[in-house]
Amino acid sequence: MEVANTAESITPTPVAPAIDLDANPLGGQVASAVLDLKGNIVQGKLPQNAASVLFAVMQETGQLSLQGGTVQRITVTLATSRYVVARDESHVYISQLRLG
Repeated sequence: MEVANTAESITPTPVAPAIDLDANPLGGQVASAVLDLKGNIVQGKLPQNAASVLFAVMQETGQLSLQGGTVQRITVTLATSRYVVARDESHVYISQLRLG
């Protein structure tokens, strides 16, 4: 006796980013990316290696609780540029800013 599989696979509908970093750039922005919560770039042109590292930093620090609140935004400053990383319920937003 053959049993039909009636269960449908449910794929969540992707949520559009709340902020368009290209349409609303930060001052001095040279690149940006919007990542889903798995670390995949869904919008923008930031190199994947930079996006992956900054995503991992946000994942680690996002679990910290400081004075009753969780980390929502971090800034990473390197010798040649600065990165601002923020998150909401569905995405991680990264802006690369020019120094100087």
